[in-house]
Amino acid sequence: FLNRNFKESLDYTLQAETYNLKTKSIYSLNSIRLDIGHIYYYTKDYEKAKRYILKAANYYKTKNEPAHIQSYVVSLYNLSKIYWQLNNTDSLQITILEAYKTLPTLENIDQLKETPYINYVNGGLLFLQENYSEAQKYFFKALPHIKDQNDFTNEHIIYLYLGKIYWNQKQQEKATTYFKQIDGLFSHKKFLNYELREAYDYLIEYYRNTNQPEKQLQATESLIALNHQFEKEQQYLTNTLHYDLETKKLEESKFLLQEQIKKSETKFIIFILASIVICLLLVIYAVLKHRERKKLRLQFETLINQNALKVFQVNYKLKNKSITESLNNSTKTTLPLNLSSTEQKLLNKLEVFEQEKRYLLPIKLEDLAREFETNRNTLSQIINKHKGVAFTNYINRLRIQQLILDLKDNKDLRKLNMQGLAETYGFASARTFTNQFKAETNLTPAYFIEQLDL
Repeated sequence: FLNRNFKESLDYTLQAETYNLKTKSIYSLNSIRLDIGHIYYYTKDYEKAKRYILKAANYYKTKNEPAHIQSYVVSLYNLSKIYWQLNNTDSLQITILEAYKTLPTLENIDQLKETPYINYVNGGLLFLQENYSEAQKYFFKALPHIKDQNDFTNEHIIYLYLGKIYWNQKQQEKATTYFKQIDGLFSHKKFLNYELREAYDYLIEYYRNTNQPEKQLQATESLIALNHQFEKEQQYLTNTLHYDLETKKLEESKFLLQEQIKKSETKFIIFILASIVICLLLVIYAVLKHRERKKLRLQFETLINQNALKVFQVNYKLKNKSITESLNNSTKTTLPLNLSSTEQKLLNKLEVFEQEKRYLLPIKLEDLAREFETNRNTLSQIINKHKGVAFTNYINRLRIQQLILDLKDNKDLRKLNMQGLAETYGFASARTFTNQFKAETNLTPAYFIEQLDL
């Protein structure tokens, strides 16, 4: 029996029963009947188990010796477990009441030993009656002593029912901690009785509901191994167990879970590869952005650190020389030689125009030509020849140059939005202003202002 070879154990105990009947060894006979009842209980033949244990209980009930009284309480405990499995609450309640009535007649040491087991089956009765809070109290009351006795089978049956209580109370995660202890018992000792098998049904459902296919597969494999163990131990019940344990269905479930995990692993590999590609792209993007930022910063520092005229290379050439050394210098610049009187006259007027910063006001080529007492074409040709650009670009360059000089010195100016800057410096719109600023500096005005503030 201890080695779980129930078939041979039953053969030997039945032979012992026959022998003790012949020899009329009544005490030994009823001890054997308790053993036979245990075997039938563990092989799920509860009716035969009940018949043998009742015979023993009826015998022990009639005796007053301490050993007989203790055996009677043990018989009542075993009957209670059978009624518990049969869901026969009426017979279970009567049997437990009889046990509680008998316990005070035991010697103190035996009373301390047997009371926790009666509390344990009373917890089972309260569970069947769905009085879960009281059932918990009795299970917890019985548990320390049962653990002290190293009775790991009944200890884990208590865990099973504590788990079922929490499960019924919609506390599935807490319930699962108890079911996992039962799985641990099977994993470490390779032992479970048939009753504890139910824990795996809950574990499988929990892992399925929480989308944990690997753990669901592990629980399914443990359950299949457990079923094979029962089939081996109880060969004469193999056909019944095949039907009852539904091993075939479990094998199918195992196969489906394995396929699901394979697909998940494939998806995971694809995800990892995609992540690597994305990371590489992000690294490349980051490097390019870093280079771009470095280039922009260098451009900004060039604008800040060099003379404004050199930065912009406005260099409105008068052949091989600049017209002015600085637009901020009000001193009159010497003009190149070999100029016609018209050229010299118009270039002098343009220099005054620049020094007075009249380019910040809205102005047209026609209006400026009229003011300079010339015609549109002549002024346009002079600007193209000596400034190197068309009239519109000439005006815009002067405006951008002035803006940069002002932004460097005036922090309040930096607080204006793009539209405000555009209007202040004579541009028709924020978009035109931004495009012109970037064309002249390779920077956006927003970036330039940001770097100035930094």
